[in-house]
Amino acid sequence: MRVFASALALGIVMAGFSSPVQAAKEPVVLKARTPWNVDFGETKCRLARTFGEGEDMHVLLVDQHYPSSGASVTVAGSSFKRFTNRKETLVALGDASQPFEAPAMKAELGRISHGLVFSNIYFLKDQPAVLIEAREAADAANETGDDAPVRISAQLDAEFGADIEYLSFTQGSREVRLETGPLGEAFEVLNTCTSDMLREWGFDVETQRLVEKGPVWTNRDAITRRIVDSYPRRALRRGESAVLRMRVTIDEQGGVEDCVINEVTQTETLESPACEQMQGAEFEPAVNVVGQPVRSFFTTSITYRVN
Repeated sequence: MRVFASALALGIVMAGFSSPVQAAKEPVVLKARTPWNVDFGETKCRLARTFGEGEDMHVLLVDQHYPSSGASVTVAGSSFKRFTNRKETLVALGDASQPFEAPAMKAELGRISHGLVFSNIYFLKDQPAVLIEAREAADAANETGDDAPVRISAQLDAEFGADIEYLSFTQGSREVRLETGPLGEAFEVLNTCTSDMLREWGFDVETQRLVEKGPVWTNRDAITRRIVDSYPRRALRRGESAVLRMRVTIDEQGGVEDCVINEVTQTETLESPACEQMQGAEFEPAVNVVGQPVRSFFTTSITYRVN
């Protein structure tokens, strides 16, 4: 199965991109303090781990809301105090790949402050090249724009994960490095969890693995405008930001069966109206390797950000 996701950016003002600056100082290196803690939820698979000691305690969360070679990554702790969401962060998957830019949103994790949420980090050896190739394929299919669906591997690559021994995050001259150790076994756990979620949602795992092309959202621009126009006023007044995941079940005829919103970041008053607006969405159904339409699902990230 090839599951695809697009970044659907909804907001008032989006943060700009800036060029990364090579780190000039020694990195802050944090060693793992605990084993991975695994949470097999109904709508989310989570790996959590702490790093450092005492006041220097840090947290790493790796969340998947559906099978993918990408995940939402959250880091938090005092070492990220000077990090902002106004600068692009340079992320490195250990020595296993070239560093790449990734947008982040500031967040708080209970008692641990100074958090950063990365909506999607794809654990791919040649991430920039793979994503550019996927964008070009989307353009060729007339799914144009930066929010076009990206078709990538349906699961995390455990073999590649075994080569990743740390994650690093850099802004300006400051680098924070979390020494995770090899991630291969952790990726296998997440793959098992997301396969179990598919079954809970009523999908046959093997059938979904044979999907050649996922559902195509044909009136995306019109529905997106409706979602933006219905930005919750109470949340707007409070200046709340959020990252959400939307999953839409699409039947063999392209009809919308179901829509679910999952929070990546928690908010007090921001309840997304996206699923209400999806009742008018139009899709081409997913197609398997022999060209037959199949029941499948469409996923996307929704980012509400107010400057």
